[in-house]
Parts: sequence; structure tokens; C-alpha cells
Amino acid sequence: MKKLMFLLMIAAFTLFNCGEKTEAPAAPATETAEAPAPAPAEETAPATEEKSMDHPWANAKVGDWAQYKTEAAGMTTEMKYTVTEVTADSVTYNMETTVAGNTMSQTMTLPLTAPEAVATEATEAPAVEMTDETVEIAGQSLACKKSSVETEAGKVETWMSSQVRAGGLVKSVTSVSTTELVAFGSAE
Repeated sequence: MKKLMFLLMIAAFTLFNCGEKTEAPAAPATETAEAPAPAPAEETAPATEEKSMDHPWANAKVGDWAQYKTEAAGMTTEMKYTVTEVTADSVTYNMETTVAGNTMSQTMTLPLTAPEAVATEATEAPAVEMTDETVEIAGQSLACKKSSVETEAGKVETWMSSQVRAGGLVKSVTSVSTTELVAFGSAE
């Protein structure tokens, strides 16, 4: 499962040319990780400012949410992401995950800026095929960027849309799982 999530993250960040490696703080499934203190008011991004879509959470606003269903190995997992805080440098969201009737919740903070580059041994990245597609979700048409990449673990296809401000993910298909957006919205 860790390898699958890693592949999904690679596909999503490749799609938006982020190039950065972001790691959210790990928290036990039954606890909530403590989010960093809010940035001073002058560092908070104005609610009306539209950021670039270089990062899938770039246009997130407090109250935005996205709900997903994942089918893998005969099990269904439901997830809901709700944005709780936005600063110029990060997005904090609550992630509720329900598996077999058990719900776990944790808070995660993602940086919106790339960390400084670190010299590493060069590796060849797999070729990513990009296409534009429209996906229907709950009767709504979403303009998506679809990325397809062949990896050692198999093909990964990911559809992302800036219309889904809580992370951008619309659909992801691998050889072992399918994740689909069920609903999304905002507090507005």
C-alpha cells in the first residue's frame, strides 16, 4: 500500500511540475498530529488571490473538501479531505479515512513551496504521457489533466483538475486499485 501511495504522489506531483518532495507529518491513525502555529496575518494569502496550479493544493481555501472511494484487494476505503487552514506557504487539512466501518482522522500540513534542492544521485525518471480529458463526477464535467506513466509496479493513470481545490485529484487507476472522486465542494 505504501508503494501505491508513493506512485500516486509521484504521478500527481509530476502532473503539476512540482518536482518537490513533500512529506506530511506522520501521525498514528487514532491520534491527530499537531499542526504548526498559524503564520502571522501579513503572511496569510488573501482569500481572493488565485495562486498558480503548480501545486495541486495551490488554490485551496478553508472549508474546501473532497470525498473519495478507493477499491483495492476487494476492500472499499472512503476518504474525505477538508481544508482547515491556508497560509502563503502551506495548507492544513483533516483527512478522515473509513475502512470496514472504522473511521480514523488525522491532520496534515503540506508545504506549497518547493524545499531547497538537495544533490542526489541521478536516476532516470519514467516518461509521463500527458493528455487533456473531461471526467463526469456527480453530473458535473471536470476539465482534467491526465498523466499516464509506466513504472516497475505497472501503469499509473491519474486525472487532476484545478476545479477540485482540495488536492486536485479526480481519479487514479493502478494495477491494484482505483480511487475516484465521489463529491467535492467548499464552505462558500
